Amino acid sequence: MVIKKRTVEAELFEKNGRHFSRRTEYHNNGQVRMTGVFTNSQSDWSWNVAVGTITHYYDDGKIKSTTSYNDYGALDGETTHYDRKGNLAKRARYKDDKLLEEEILMEDFLEET
Repeated sequence: MVIKKRTVEAELFEKNGRHFSRRTEYHNNGQVRMTGVFTNSQSDWSWNVAVGTITHYYDDGKIKSTTSYNDYGALDGETTHYDRKGNLAKRARYKDDKLLEEEILMEDFLEET
């Protein structure tokens, strides 16, 4: 069994009495995997609530997806997904976790996890 080590950089800050963590995670090859800001959950105080825009990257550095969240961690705004060549494959808009519209530009696009 191979255990993969994920490198994470975090900067803690406070705004309007709330604590936040600006994080950058890296793939094993050193390329950025994810950037974004998180705050703690009111229920369990873990750092699992995304706020603002979270961007995920493929291991070659190209953008994989961007997802927008409101100040309380609900999907809010535009979400985009790209294929490995950098082509826009899917776009959606949300308001308070509700899907308003979705546009699939590549029918055979399969998101990698």
